[in-house]
Amino acid sequence: MSSTPNTMKTEHFNKGKRRSEIEKLKMSQARKGKHMGEFCPSWRGGRTLHNGYFWIKLHPDDFFYLMTNKQGYVYEHRLVVAKALSRCLHSWEIVHHKHAKYPAGSDEDKQDNRYPENLSLELVNNHNQITILEQRVQRLEIDNQALSKRILLLETERILQNA
Repeated sequence: MSSTPNTMKTEHFNKGKRRSEIEKLKMSQARKGKHMGEFCPSWRGGRTLHNGYFWIKLHPDDFFYLMTNKQGYVYEHRLVVAKALSRCLHSWEIVHHKHAKYPAGSDEDKQDNRYPENLSLELVNNHNQITILEQRVQRLEIDNQALSKRILLLETERILQNA
């Protein structure tokens, strides 16, 4: 009777047991797909945040799957516009955030994917021109604020000198 618990113990615990390559392959194939994608316990619906933009995981049988990267993800703002147009977007078509509600470059603006209120479809050349003009306007606004402060200082100095 005392030998029975020892044999049961060795049967249940195979820690450190050397396995053949065939056994390893069979075990690997048995586990494959069980904890991937929606079968994974930490699955969040295929929506993930990266660099301020949302990425959406699409299944290979999805109509818009042609727009995905190698991992099967597509930017949410591109998917929103593609669904509104009922077609896949080409690589040279850029979805531009208009900065309607939030400041340019903010995470809130990157995640504001309302079409057509905050998104517009542009070609690469048009998007580059828009970006250049937006940056120029932003620099001019900064310069304007600095000049306004300088004018205020000079007027204050002039008033003090006259007094």
